[in-house]
Amino acid sequence: PWYHDVTYFLITSLDIVDRRRWQSALLQHYLDRLSALGAPAPDYDTAFNRFSREALYGYMLFMMNGDGTQYWDEKANTTVAARYGAALEDLDTLRLIEAGD
Repeated sequence: PWYHDVTYFLITSLDIVDRRRWQSALLQHYLDRLSALGAPAPDYDTAFNRFSREALYGYMLFMMNGDGTQYWDEKANTTVAARYGAALEDLDTLRLIEAGD
């Protein structure tokens, strides 16, 4: 689904400070472009919820990356894992999943 790619891109490509600052604006821009191009787009709150919940997938992906060098080198893997860890906290991902929100 769209939120898998958008979440992966925003969390892996932006450092923690920039993601915190820009994630909402970038997500809204993505949704606006979908609508402008005639594609169905969820409302912002629904999209942000999906983005927030999807962060767990990326975190698990990097935690299970073999010896840390299966796909990325160790430095990149560690950097991205830290970004995902911060995102899980910032987005309150575990609470959302446990609550079924």
